[in-house]
Amino acid sequence: MKRFIAAICILALFTISTVSAQHINFSSQSPDLNICGATDTFSVVIQNTSSDTLNNPLVIINFHNGVAYQNSSLSGTGFSEQNVANPDSVVFSGSPILPFATRTFSFLASAHCDAADSSAVMNSIRVLHSQGTDVTLSAPYNILTAALSVQSIVPASFTGPLGSTFSRCITVINGGFGALSTFSVAIERDAASLLYTNFILSANNSALVPTLSGDSIIFNLTTAQIQALGDLDTLFEQNEVLEICYDINVVDCINLSSEVSTWWGCNGDTCERQTTAANVIVPALVPNLVAQQIFIENRCYGGPTPSLIKIVVTNTGTGAARDVLLDIWQGGINGPSSGYYSRLDTTNIQWVDSSGNVQILQPTAV
Repeated sequence: MKRFIAAICILALFTISTVSAQHINFSSQSPDLNICGATDTFSVVIQNTSSDTLNNPLVIINFHNGVAYQNSSLSGTGFSEQNVANPDSVVFSGSPILPFATRTFSFLASAHCDAADSSAVMNSIRVLHSQGTDVTLSAPYNILTAALSVQSIVPASFTGPLGSTFSRCITVINGGFGALSTFSVAIERDAASLLYTNFILSANNSALVPTLSGDSIIFNLTTAQIQALGDLDTLFEQNEVLEICYDINVVDCINLSSEVSTWWGCNGDTCERQTTAANVIVPALVPNLVAQQIFIENRCYGGPTPSLIKIVVTNTGTGAARDVLLDIWQGGINGPSSGYYSRLDTTNIQWVDSSGNVQILQPTAV
């Protein structure tokens, strides 16, 4: 009885050892990836270290979160794509690997918004074959992400009267380890209150043409502008700075709030968005209108010469008056009276400004 139990134990140990035996020796190379950057090449070397032929090998690669395989990028003798419908986890099939033979394959992959800024991440590599399963991890690699922020707004705020025009410059910096080939900067403002013009890229003093969308002024920066920045290549890299300058005309005081936003992303997703206030302040300047009436009466009633009414309106306040409404009538201080035998000639009302310019006014109601 004791011998029988011992035999079972020995058999169990032998079975476990056979299943866990490694038939493959792995080596790999992994590049660092920029989130939303270009694809780069991963390579894997598989060596059959056994005296057995490994038939029907399947290579399953599970990528780190946010890293995706690029379809049709597999290269290497004896391997082909079997299932790449899910770019996060792909399956390659291979021809038999002879004893002690070595196979090498490579492929392209890229990092997207879901790939957080992290270091020493790895992909899992699993090979199923006729002799069992071998598993390893790829060589570690880093995922690099950009970090855009508004470094400065000069002047940060403006205080001045209605109608003022001033110049402002905004500076955007990439404080992250990752590089970008494209990103966006937007100014949000009330188009009816603030008029923005003359947009200039300070690095080369070139004009920028934004996209206007509602109250948004959007600059989509590409390699055409990025190559004027920093080290003059086509990537907006760590600690490189973008400066955009423009003019602002304060045309109304109803809504003077303003914001500057930066964002970037890929595949229809926004990876990062930052917003900074950039308000314009107009002091509380209050108009005060004082009206004086001058009546030059023609006592030859019924004659061809009408009496002249002159109303002098003076703004004695500190702010400009807008949307001025004048209500003129015949009668007393309490309102119009229909008991008069005269009338106002509404076809000959003239507005004369302080410079002597004359404008014929049409009443909105009679």
